[in-house]
Amino acid sequence: NFFGFQDASVRNQAEHLLILLSNHRRYMNSHILPPALQPPSPIHALHAKVFSNYMKWCRYQGVPPNFSKMSTSTAGMAAPPSVASRVVDLVMFFCVWGEACNIRHMPECLWFLYHKMMEEYTMEQNQRSLYAGHFLDCVVTPIFKILSANMKSNADHINKRNYDDFNEFFWSRDCLQYRYSCEDPNERTDSEDPNNRLTAPLPGEMQQPITVGMLNAPKTFLEKRSWLRGVMALSRVIEWHIVTFYLLAVVAFSHDLVWGWVVTLEVASGVFWIFNALSIVWALLEVWASYPGIHLAGTSIFGSVFVLVARFLILVYQTLYLMWTYGPSKGSYLGIEADSTFWWWQYVWLSLLCMVPYIVEAMTNLVPSITTKLFTSRNDYIQTFLNILFPISRLYTAKEMHESFKHTTVYVFFWATLIAWKLYFSYV
Repeated sequence: NFFGFQDASVRNQAEHLLILLSNHRRYMNSHILPPALQPPSPIHALHAKVFSNYMKWCRYQGVPPNFSKMSTSTAGMAAPPSVASRVVDLVMFFCVWGEACNIRHMPECLWFLYHKMMEEYTMEQNQRSLYAGHFLDCVVTPIFKILSANMKSNADHINKRNYDDFNEFFWSRDCLQYRYSCEDPNERTDSEDPNNRLTAPLPGEMQQPITVGMLNAPKTFLEKRSWLRGVMALSRVIEWHIVTFYLLAVVAFSHDLVWGWVVTLEVASGVFWIFNALSIVWALLEVWASYPGIHLAGTSIFGSVFVLVARFLILVYQTLYLMWTYGPSKGSYLGIEADSTFWWWQYVWLSLLCMVPYIVEAMTNLVPSITTKLFTSRNDYIQTFLNILFPISRLYTAKEMHESFKHTTVYVFFWATLIAWKLYFSYV
């Protein structure tokens, strides 16, 4: 018993696996899938389905997945090595899944356990033997105790970690520097193994146990209790109302005061100033929500400061250029003698610069697959750009949950026509 699984649990999971394989035989039916899309065997189909999320976890961690590599001599079964290897992977995972029922709500933790255990299994040549129940006593129970203690704590949410914090810990590469078992390998003894040939510590077992990492895991999710939270949640709606009110007011004044199209365009361009000012407000609210309770990486802090400083400087020059646009027809500012039209064009070019993030965000919303490609890209330059300018891209989830372009087109068309008709009948 290499990992110390309970005998009854192993038998249950073996039966569970056989039933799943029987169910997956339907994929071998030409009425379900065409021959070109059929997997080589039900084992291949089940393996790809079970380990699809594990592959994503490994890709995010930047480590190769740990799968068994059975050769013809070691397979010990009348099956090709590729099939035998997949059977070993499935048996290993379902044995872990079966005994770790109290931590199944943390799938990242299960993948960490499987990753470390398969790594240990493939490295070890001598088949050690542990008592049945060792895995439950020395792996599952210590992890569950930490989770239970945090959830039962009477401390406020500011001072205790929840499932989100622990899940994000297992999404970081820091978890890989710990071993999965909490047992001290130097204290492992076996009366039937006086030379410690079967119970000697393995190479990776001299690391600290995973419970140490969980106890030191930072608080990464903290929601401050304030009405400003509601403002942040409705920021896009609030921004939409402010911008549309301003533009509709410009149209109304232009009609009643008989403005020319040049004056109307200049006044309407003030919407760029509103966009920039509101973006600074939202950025300040994000800083308020994050600091100091949430653990932030250095790039995220630098990105937030950089965006705030850059947008504030742009806002200052936008204000100056807009003031000089409505100033005397001829004037000298910053050592430059020019008319109001010149300063208005300076305002427009500068405003277009701060509108680039809005344009990029609009494109990604119209074609959601672009968001998935950007967020899941392994290009260092793209990830650096996202980490600095879009710190929210460091979130570990919801990076591949995009709608199809067809559904997005229908959605955008519906709301665009609805809002257009509402504005037309209300204000025109």
